[in-house]
Amino acid sequence: MKSVLKTIFRRGSIFLSGLAALGFGVLMVVSNWRKISRADVVMIHGTGGFGYTITTPDLLRRDRVGQRIVIFFAYVPGTHNREINKIWPDVDLIFIPVAFRRPFARQSHPYDEHAPMIALLPFSNAWRNTLFRLIGKCLRVAMSSQRVIFDEEYFESFFDLEIPKGRSSHDHWLPAYFRLLRDVPAAQLKLPEKDRRLVASAVQRAAGRKTKLCCLYLRLRATTEQPDAYFRSGGDVASYCRAVKRLNERGYQVLLVGDRNLPPGLFTEFGGMFVDARSVNISNSLFYLYAATESQISIGECGGGFWIGPINGIPSMMVNAYPFHVGWNDMVLYFKILEQGDGRVVPAEKIFEQYGEDVVHADLKVLENGAAELEAAITHFADSVERGSGFGVRAINVPGVKAHYWSAVSDSYISPIWLALYGSDQPLRAEERAAKAELLLHRQGG
Repeated sequence: MKSVLKTIFRRGSIFLSGLAALGFGVLMVVSNWRKISRADVVMIHGTGGFGYTITTPDLLRRDRVGQRIVIFFAYVPGTHNREINKIWPDVDLIFIPVAFRRPFARQSHPYDEHAPMIALLPFSNAWRNTLFRLIGKCLRVAMSSQRVIFDEEYFESFFDLEIPKGRSSHDHWLPAYFRLLRDVPAAQLKLPEKDRRLVASAVQRAAGRKTKLCCLYLRLRATTEQPDAYFRSGGDVASYCRAVKRLNERGYQVLLVGDRNLPPGLFTEFGGMFVDARSVNISNSLFYLYAATESQISIGECGGGFWIGPINGIPSMMVNAYPFHVGWNDMVLYFKILEQGDGRVVPAEKIFEQYGEDVVHADLKVLENGAAELEAAITHFADSVERGSGFGVRAINVPGVKAHYWSAVSDSYISPIWLALYGSDQPLRAEERAAKAELLLHRQGG
């Protein structure tokens, strides 16, 4: 009987969610018709998570300079941030809700009690895709068909670089985007002045003074049952505390954003120099946008929320980087590592040569960065920013890195701390990583 009721609830919820999404879709088209009808290009973007609300608008405004751009995005609570509209000076985003919060539900992430998780009513991704195709086809009838494009066909229109078999054809757009980032200037992303002042005042009150800012973006998505998404998540907040102390010593107040919250007690322990949205009583969405656009340096894991900083030209370092082909223009990369069945870690050259394209590994364990190596790597990065040099080795010059890897195409750096730990052919056991990282810290004077 219980399973029957669950089935009825699920099917009823999916039907009602789909009906509500259709209603919102019609409403958003009608209420924004003047803006839509005047646009030079309207993109229908029904797929993807939060990161696409950053990269797609930036790609389009650099590719279609001077054109009026409107993009339709699906909105899923806990995944997208509707306030991101505030930072785009030259693109209009229209969100259509396709999923809805479960009322009265209190739920925490199964792998971190301090990380938020949004409980959603059952909904249909198939209907989400159908709805956006329907909207696109209707707009093509109402407007010139050349002015309305779908995300998939747009991404697949870029063929600047050959990519290996097995990689999505969507990936053709990324090399083109890296080139546009280098060659086509665009307006800085920032909040309206009223919002900037609101968050800045709260952040400064916490520290007791105005300081330099570091945006720390931590990712925690999916579950171990979805390894392709889960492995891109990084470490817990505790693993970063040593690095945060070094940043504080260099005058940086660290603003924690993303999928994890500051555990109780750390705000006081760090004297307001390590804060999140909750500790300064600012909405998560607004706090994130301020941290991502206003910080002097940006450190983060491989999630969509990490891309605003480098778009704004903020010196950026990706830690717990994974998979092993990722990169971004001029970004410093500090990768995860792989452990073999015998307890030894796979050396760097072999990782890049044999596992650069892999997302799921059958016989190898993906290991997150430890506290000591994070401290060493992040300290080195902050000091390199201060010097303006010495960020690392260009990825294209690292043995094993292939020319089509994003790290090579984007001209990323690989952290010298990572290479010092894992770039040797000398066998290293996983449990020896921390001790070796401590030696590197000692040499740094940490």
